[in-house]
Amino acid sequence: MILLFSGGLDSFVAWHFLNNPPTLYVGLGHRYMVHEIEMVKKLIPATIMETNMLNLGAWEKKDANIPLRNAFLVMIASYYDKDVALIVQQGEMEIPDRSVHFFNEFSRILTFLWGEPATVFTPFFSMTKTEMVRWYLDKGLDPGTLISTRSCFSPGDNPCGNCAACFRRWVAFTNCGLEEEYEQPIINYNGIKIYVDKMQRGLYDEKRTDETLMALKKAGIL
Repeated sequence: MILLFSGGLDSFVAWHFLNNPPTLYVGLGHRYMVHEIEMVKKLIPATIMETNMLNLGAWEKKDANIPLRNAFLVMIASYYDKDVALIVQQGEMEIPDRSVHFFNEFSRILTFLWGEPATVFTPFFSMTKTEMVRWYLDKGLDPGTLISTRSCFSPGDNPCGNCAACFRRWVAFTNCGLEEEYEQPIINYNGIKIYVDKMQRGLYDEKRTDETLMALKKAGIL
């Protein structure tokens, strides 16, 4: 098995959940890559570093999405091991290259291309980010190290508090009693109204909606 590791919350929890497998970092030339590399080297120094293979920065959108990103990542990871862990979780699988269909199809495609069994999987199909953080804490693992992970889309030195990655992370932390500092308070994040509108229209699954509303209420935002 090889775990695609970014230095962020999700892949760090996954490293523990999967009993510390080998890790691979693939740089894409994206705007926050420098901070990811710093964090990867700090958290898991033995991580295999591939920082010059791809430069997809020209395709990075304003919201930090790079179309087909995960397709590139799992193909490169399959050179190292045919059992590839790509971390996404329940409630955040609306994007095509995070969907169950993607995992199934790329497992099939890689098996065909390599001529041997290959799998792409996440252990968190039925766990939300809040549940992942709760699992980590319930195992008695260090909350300070978890907070030190980096999930922000901003190229700045500190988490911005004004991007979707910071917000989703804040929801999980708030629901689990953890706090971290941001460049601006989450309450000022201009995407909160968009999230609430999508939840009211039923665009997120029930568990993600309940957890997001719980965090907003705990913080007095709703």
